[in-house]
Amino acid sequence: MIQIMILGLQEGVYPFSVTSSSQSIEGILPEFIGDTQIIGTIKRQGKRILISAEALCKALLLCDISGEEFTDIVKAQIILHYVIDTQLFYLQPKTENDDEGEILIREEDTYIDISDEVRQQLALNLPMKRISPLHSQTSFEDLYPERSTEKQKTEPNLPDETSPWAALKDIKIVEN
Repeated sequence: MIQIMILGLQEGVYPFSVTSSSQSIEGILPEFIGDTQIIGTIKRQGKRILISAEALCKALLLCDISGEEFTDIVKAQIILHYVIDTQLFYLQPKTENDDEGEILIREEDTYIDISDEVRQQLALNLPMKRISPLHSQTSFEDLYPERSTEKQKTEPNLPDETSPWAALKDIKIVEN
């Protein structure tokens, strides 16, 4: 759980740093290991609070090229807007946050829990193509030449007559 204390927060900009174990964040993906660190600023202006931070966490990933496990640092930008309004907080329906991006909190709240936002942003920033730094300049064909498609083109395993695609060679296409 990642909480930021806002009790007695006066107007101004304040730096903050929070470190939490990845396993303590409910619902975090199993790729994330170690500690999650959030570094940023919190700005209070009247009844508004703006949190601007960067979340960092180690991730244990599987390389798409070599199949080896490697660790990488995943970074995510966190920008949150809060409005302090107790009456409006109790009047809003008990649903997810609105599309405007402002989150309502009560005046008597002592902490802001940003665990859900950190979890979501870290998950969104996981790389789609997971390539180990050791193999970043290596192609699949260089690493596994025996599985290269070039070799299969020059040395086919089946003769052309027994290939399941051999019948398609004789198809004639009539264009209008």
